[in-house]
Amino acid sequence: MKTVSVFDLADPFKSILADMQKEMHSAISKHGFENTPLNPWKDPRDSFIILAEEFGEVARALTRDEGDINNLIAELVQTATMAAAMAVGVQSKRIYDSYGAQL
Repeated sequence: MKTVSVFDLADPFKSILADMQKEMHSAISKHGFENTPLNPWKDPRDSFIILAEEFGEVARALTRDEGDINNLIAELVQTATMAAAMAVGVQSKRIYDSYGAQL
């Protein structure tokens, strides 16, 4: 059995990150920045609904009837993208709020 190092995973990881960047651009084009979790002023509860919907699609891709590996990867990328966007949006709002009236 071949030993796999973290360096063997670097290229696929870069590919997934590139796919996530494309997915975020697609979401912004399709829904508008203000309607994505990346928007710092979007209520995080609304962003969570988007994330939960994506997570549900991962679950569906794992079912024996409807699931397939290609769809699973696509849904995982979409879910990871929305989770990362939500983290960036919430963090950006926190940074903005920490400056208060200084801006």
